[in-house]
Parts: sequence; C-alpha cells; structure tokens
Amino acid sequence: MIEIKNLQKMWTNGNVVLEDINLCIADGEIYGLAGRSGAGKSTLLRCINGLESFSSGTLTVNNVAVNRLNKEELRQFRKNIGMIFQQPSILERKTVYENIAFPMKCWGVPEAERRAKAEELIHLVELDEKRDVKAKNLSGGQKQRFAIASTLVNNPTVLFLDEPTTGLDPQARRNLWDLIKEIRDEGITILLTT
Repeated sequence: MIEIKNLQKMWTNGNVVLEDINLCIADGEIYGLAGRSGAGKSTLLRCINGLESFSSGTLTVNNVAVNRLNKEELRQFRKNIGMIFQQPSILERKTVYENIAFPMKCWGVPEAERRAKAEELIHLVELDEKRDVKAKNLSGGQKQRFAIASTLVNNPTVLFLDEPTTGLDPQARRNLWDLIKEIRDEGITILLTT
C-alpha cells in the first residue's frame, strides 16, 4: 500500500512543485495521475521511490517511511519497485533477450534460471517474435512492452509507469493497457502518469 499525507516538495529556489498531496493506493490497484506537463507527476513518482526528497509530509510504501531510509536501505527498498521513465533505458545494440537477461547475469543468476525468466517475460509482453531483434529496431509500442518486461525481472510489488502511452498509435495503446491489466492481475500495484 502507498500512503501519502500532506506531502510537499520545494525546489532549492523556493518554488513549490508539490503541495498538500494526499492519496492512498491499495495493493493490486491501478492508480493514475493525470495532469498537464510540468504539474509534478514525475516528481511525485520520484519521491515515492526515493529518487527525490520531499520537504514535508509523510510517504510510506508497504509501511516503510521512504524518507527515513539510509542509502543501503533505500537500495534494497527500490528492488521492490519497478519504474519505467518516459524514455525507457535500453542497450540498443543488444537483442531483446540479451537486454532482459543482462541484469540477471550481473547478479550472478545461473544461466538456466535467467534464460527461463527472460523467456517467460518476453512471452508475457508478447515479443516472442522479436526475441533476437536488436532493441534499437523495435517500434515505440514494442519498446514500451520491452521496458515493462525488463522492469519485471526484479519481481516488483509496485510498478511506476511515467507516461507509458506517449507517442503510441491507438492499437499499441490498447495492447499496452491490456498488458498493464494483466500485470495488475498478478498482484502488482501500478501507478502511472498521463
């Protein structure tokens, strides 16, 4: 569960970007933050996962006060949160499979286990036919689905999607919404901006 009470964030120049934010997001829920560009949606996501500090108020994720975590605790905390930024991070010269398997290789996951997990995620996001295609050659919608698969490698309990449908055609948007609902049905809490 994500609980935010009276959250405020000011930039160093004194400008208030978030003021009196209050919300409660239950486990397994899809919650959307809608607003114009520059309204602070992405900043709020970054506060929730500890990438940004906030000036006042309280913010807890699964009963953990994010602003009270030390550096190591914050690193561990973030393992349970997946975040896809507006511009997904990909290794363009590597294939879809290589991109998804790479973090697990860095963590020392045995090859058979990482192969099985990568194949499972590729299938989940319906990119089976793109498994061996270089990531730079994916369409916008395919890149978004690929980014979701990459984020799910950690088995997060919470997934943040920052403007996930920007630049997608209507069919790609429908496909992405279907995927988001499927992920929610697996018990993952989803917070997205638009």
